[in-house]
Amino acid sequence: QVDEFIEHDPGRAVSQCDKEVLVIPALWPSIGQARDYFAKFGCRLVDVARVLSGMPDRDLSDIDDHIKILRHDANTRPFQGVILCDDAYTEYADTLCSSLDLPGNDPRTSKYRVNKFQMHERLQAEGLRSCDHLETDNVDKAVAWAARRGFDVVVKPPESACGEDVRLCTSESDVREVFHI
Repeated sequence: QVDEFIEHDPGRAVSQCDKEVLVIPALWPSIGQARDYFAKFGCRLVDVARVLSGMPDRDLSDIDDHIKILRHDANTRPFQGVILCDDAYTEYADTLCSSLDLPGNDPRTSKYRVNKFQMHERLQAEGLRSCDHLETDNVDKAVAWAARRGFDVVVKPPESACGEDVRLCTSESDVREVFHI
């Protein structure tokens, strides 16, 4: 939580901020509102793509080089954390936080927050309730599973962000149609 490590000053302007928070990627439409909000806590939002002179690859192919660049910058720029704006960069953001000793999630758990099937499997393994779920690449198995549940099921890709390609299916034809999106 921001309040834990940044002094609150409601009148502070963005130009007066002495702490920086990396944003990966800075895509949200209300970036101005977010910048103003974080300025109240003495933080300036910094698009990681500007620090790295380009958008990072999601596959972590350049993560070691990025960590070196950001570690060097951290000596002169007091990074306080990372804000993730796109689930596709979850593992990247978690790895940066861990490598730069910033607050964040353990990179070994990134897959549980991105892959819906693995998330529910992990919840069940920890004894927590989770949704009944199935991961399959076979449309007939998906239809049979949905039929056993009365066809009021949500179908989604195993790894997607922000409701991308998520559909409520109430019939066999819905499941078949959505399965091939």
